[in-house]
Amino acid sequence: MPQFDTIIKGGTIVDGTRVPRYKADLGIKNGKIAQIGRLNSSDATQVIDASGLVVAPGFIDLHTHYDAQLHWDPYCSIGSWHGVTSVTIGNCGFGFAPLHARDADRAMLALSRTEAIPLEPMRVSMKVDWETFPQYMERLSGMPLGINISHLFPIAPAVAYVMGGFDDAKKRFPNEKEMDTIIRHYHEAVDAGAAGWSAQRLVPEGRVSVQRDYDGTPMITDILPWGADFVSATNGGMYNASTRTVTWNLGTVPAGISGTVQLTVRVSPTSATLLSSIVNQAEFTGQWTVSAPTADAATLVLP
Repeated sequence: MPQFDTIIKGGTIVDGTRVPRYKADLGIKNGKIAQIGRLNSSDATQVIDASGLVVAPGFIDLHTHYDAQLHWDPYCSIGSWHGVTSVTIGNCGFGFAPLHARDADRAMLALSRTEAIPLEPMRVSMKVDWETFPQYMERLSGMPLGINISHLFPIAPAVAYVMGGFDDAKKRFPNEKEMDTIIRHYHEAVDAGAAGWSAQRLVPEGRVSVQRDYDGTPMITDILPWGADFVSATNGGMYNASTRTVTWNLGTVPAGISGTVQLTVRVSPTSATLLSSIVNQAEFTGQWTVSAPTADAATLVLP
C-alpha cells in the first residue's frame, strides 16, 4: 500500500514561517501533509509535478466582500485563482444577515454602490430564504463552497432588522431595548460561528466619508454614537472597522470637538495580545483626551 496518497514533486516550498524558500517534495496522506523532503514517486498513488512552481499554504484574505458573489461563484474567484483558500465576509458592517426578506433588495442596493457589485446578479442568484444570522450560516453550510469562509456579524443590517428597516434605522438612534436586542442577536451569531462583528465608522461630515449608501446618504453605522459601548457590551470580540486605522478603532468624533471620555473595554486574552497596552489583561479602563481642531475627524483609539 502506498505510503502517501499524493506527492507534490520538485516544487519550491514557501511555507510562511519566514525561512528561506527551498526545493523539496511534499507527501500528503488523508488530506494532511505527512512529510516534506526527498520522496520516492513510487510511494504515492498520485504524483503531481511542481517543477518550476511555488508550493505554499493557502492565503487568508481577512477583508473581502464576497457576501453576494459566493452565491453564484462558490469558489470566490478570482481570489481563489491566486491562491486564496480562506476569506472573511461581513466586513465594514455590510452583509445580508440578519435580514427581513422585504429588505433584501435594500441591502443589495447598498453593496451595489459601495462595493460595485452588479445589482442584477444579486437579485437573480440570492434567494433570501433565511432571516436570522444562524439561519444564514446554515444556508452557507449547505452550499458547495470551494473555499473556507469566516463571517463577521455586520452591524448595519442588524440595526435595520431590529429597528424596522434600513430607512427607519437612519431616522433615530436605537433605544435601550433595541440595543439589548441587537446585542442578543450578536451573541446568537457568535454561537452560530460568527468570528466577531464589524461596522463602518466614517464621519459623515469628513472628507473620508467615501463609502456611502446607494442614495448618497451615510451608512447606518456612520451615524450611530455607540461604538465603544458596543465593544464593552459584546465583551470585545473581533472588531473590524473600515476607518483603516492601525489600532483598534473605538469610535470617531467630528473636527473641533474636544474633551475627555472614560471607556472600559473587555477583550479576550488572545485579542489582548494584539494591543500592547493591555496584554494579558481581561479588562482595561482608561481616559483619553479628544481633540480635533483642524483635522476632518479624530479617531478615538486605545493609546
